[in-house]
Amino acid sequence: MKIMLRLMAVLLLPLALTSCFLIPGAFSSNLDLRKDGNFTFAYQGEIIFQSPDEMMKDSKTDVWTDDKASCSGPIPGAKQTGDEEASSEENRPCTKAELAEKKKAWEAEQRVSADKKLKDSQQFAALFGYSPLDDAANQKFAAQLIRYDGWKSVVYKGKGVFQVDYRITGKLGYDFIFPTFPQGDFIIPFVQLRKRDQGSVAVSAPALIGGGLRGMAAKMKALGAPATNDVPQSTRTKGVLTVTTDGEILTNNTENGPTKVANGRALSWSIDSSSEKVPEALVRLQ
Repeated sequence: MKIMLRLMAVLLLPLALTSCFLIPGAFSSNLDLRKDGNFTFAYQGEIIFQSPDEMMKDSKTDVWTDDKASCSGPIPGAKQTGDEEASSEENRPCTKAELAEKKKAWEAEQRVSADKKLKDSQQFAALFGYSPLDDAANQKFAAQLIRYDGWKSVVYKGKGVFQVDYRITGKLGYDFIFPTFPQGDFIIPFVQLRKRDQGSVAVSAPALIGGGLRGMAAKMKALGAPATNDVPQSTRTKGVLTVTTDGEILTNNTENGPTKVANGRALSWSIDSSSEKVPEALVRLQ
């Protein structure tokens, strides 16, 4: 069994690090847990469908500029003096012919990158039921979400960014995860509630940190996968997760611990692109 888990780790981690996935942008999220099992969860802010290579570079469209080219060695066709030959390995201004050649090679790389993004988008569509490169489909996707419980507002802003207002109230007779979508077979939850024995509930927010990839990489490493330093992060992630409860807080990994509020105690995690610790708490409701 352990060998099988290690094999899955080796196979799944590279896929996760090269595919499109969900990340939070600017957000505010609140969870209220009551002793009687009632809960209210809210998430207001951005949900972003993005690929790792997009997260690791500026969002502006990349265009060719001559300063992308670097040349060294003798100038083609030019006679070299002794001093020039001695310094021929140093960088020098590119000739017009060299600039044209390097621009041609750069454009070829861009086409390869575009083809890869299209393939990643198609793989993403197979998992989530929608393609991040199709703006028309994204508008329909936003309209479709509104028909499902909890989604009060969904506005597609372009470039894979959705502005959402999600609020739901229920009874914890079941586990709860956010977000879920009408189509799609794979999700790393932003926030999840898992019922435990003796009336306790485990609260965690795996995908609020690096889209869940940091936590996945850590688990894969524990299962025997090679360590990686290539886990991307989004500079757009910034928000606060707050949990309030009148239950007993058994464990939590906040910086300052629980604080007293009017309706019990509160836990708060400030999250940004540098965050590495997945928010976790265990609360006894009964």
